[in-house]
Amino acid sequence: MLLQIVQNITLITALAAIYSIFPQLSYKRNPRFILANGLIFGLVAIIAMSMPYVAEEGLIYDGRSIVMALAGIFTAPVSALLAALIAAVFRAFAIGGAGTIPGILTIFEATGIGVLMHHWNDKHKITLGFSSLLFFGLVIHLLMLAAQLTLPNERWRTVIPAIAPAVLTIYPVGLALTGTLFVQNKKHIEEHFQLKESESRYRSIFENHHTIMLISDPDTGSIFDANPAAIEFYGWSKSQMLHMNQSDLRASSPEPFDDSPATGSNTGEALNVLHRLQSGEIREVAVFSGPIEYAGKTLTFSIVQDTTEQRKAERLVRQLNQTLEQKVKDRTQELEQANNELKAFAYSVSHDLRAPLRAIEGFSSLLREHVEGHLDGTSLHYLDRIVYNSEKMGTLIDALLRLSRVTSQPIVFTNVDLSVIARETISELQQVEPERHVDVFIQDELTARADAALIRILLSNLLGNAWKFTSKAQVASIRFEASQSNTAERVFVVSDNGVGFDMAYADKLFSPFQRLHTETEFPGTGIGLSLVQRIITRHGGKIWAKASPSHGAQFFFTLGDGNEQVNI
Repeated sequence: MLLQIVQNITLITALAAIYSIFPQLSYKRNPRFILANGLIFGLVAIIAMSMPYVAEEGLIYDGRSIVMALAGIFTAPVSALLAALIAAVFRAFAIGGAGTIPGILTIFEATGIGVLMHHWNDKHKITLGFSSLLFFGLVIHLLMLAAQLTLPNERWRTVIPAIAPAVLTIYPVGLALTGTLFVQNKKHIEEHFQLKESESRYRSIFENHHTIMLISDPDTGSIFDANPAAIEFYGWSKSQMLHMNQSDLRASSPEPFDDSPATGSNTGEALNVLHRLQSGEIREVAVFSGPIEYAGKTLTFSIVQDTTEQRKAERLVRQLNQTLEQKVKDRTQELEQANNELKAFAYSVSHDLRAPLRAIEGFSSLLREHVEGHLDGTSLHYLDRIVYNSEKMGTLIDALLRLSRVTSQPIVFTNVDLSVIARETISELQQVEPERHVDVFIQDELTARADAALIRILLSNLLGNAWKFTSKAQVASIRFEASQSNTAERVFVVSDNGVGFDMAYADKLFSPFQRLHTETEFPGTGIGLSLVQRIITRHGGKIWAKASPSHGAQFFFTLGDGNEQVNI
């Protein structure tokens, strides 16, 4: 009996060898291979039954249970069923005898358990091991022994004790060993198909992609393959390129060329080089290289990108940037020169113009004292106008100087409490006009990063204007508060219920010496809001206003991020 079992297991091992030689047999979705699998396993089962251990006429034992179990586990269910039908028909009609029923039962129970194991393995995606195959082998052959109970005349009583030791030891081990071989073959087959599929995808990309691709020997530089895009770009035929070397494509630079450092052909880094085409034209290219397994060899895969136009554009941009930088430098020098001239002008105004003004004012006062009582009222009025306008000219000169200083002096950013400065400003205004009663609201803790001295000038002008333009209101009201804008930037607001102004003239508000009210109504230099705008602009902020005649005005302003000054 042992010899026949060894012969059967050897036969099944040969079946596994067939699958390793013809891996496409395991491709279960092809109808031809499904049919071929069923026929092969059915044929092997027939061969196994042709070399049996014969207990008596019509009662044989062989390796068909192992064959059917392997068919169920490793082939499509249709293939396993076809193999089982072939084996069952052969057992029933070619052999027959008393063991026909248990023989056919063994064929179908081994096939059925194999199919169940196949589905369980597919569902859980678990690689079958020797121990799991051994367990299923025991189950299958226990059922095989149970099938012997169908033998006529209770012959199982003598048969089962005779075959049980071999059926429960050699058969399960034989199934586990041959099954393990099939598992290994299956793994190799899957890797084989994956590799073929990967190579097919690579070949499709390589042949159809518009990117220039080359494959070369990393040691010699010989070109192993070139895709159609490379053939079109370089101009040589494919047969010519396959006889060329990577060095044949390199060209000497006719002018300085910015090569990136080359640290090797397989670094995966881009290398900027010059390549020569078949026409003799030189092109600037970036080469990206890396190792690739191709046809069983480790080769260098290179992607070549034509960067000629790109690098021309980059050089043009660099040239334009250099030109722009020079223009900015020249413009900065011009602005610095203009600022210096403005400072010189301010100095001239401060010193050269004040002396004549003081002389006019002084001699006019002396003349008035000298001729007082000798001139009529009209003449005295003329002298008063000379003195008044001299003083006004001095005031305007002071305003111009303040405007110049605000533009040129550096900003020192600190944490400033605008509420405190606003209250101090209102207090000074109340001391000048103690008889006025103004309803003032100043929001607490209005803080910002700003220049404290400039903020004092800013609030002095805004609150001073509000105080001045509410002088004719029956119940004057001034408010200073803040809110958040849509951009989360804090917006400060100075509002009043004074005379207001027509928004049609709002564009004149921040221009020097532009007034929306006559000097007889509301005296002033017309330069205060220009100072305010320049202070806010230098802080990186902005200012705008809303108003209507006889309904007051609102001035909104921001102070930037409080980190960087803006030069104007």
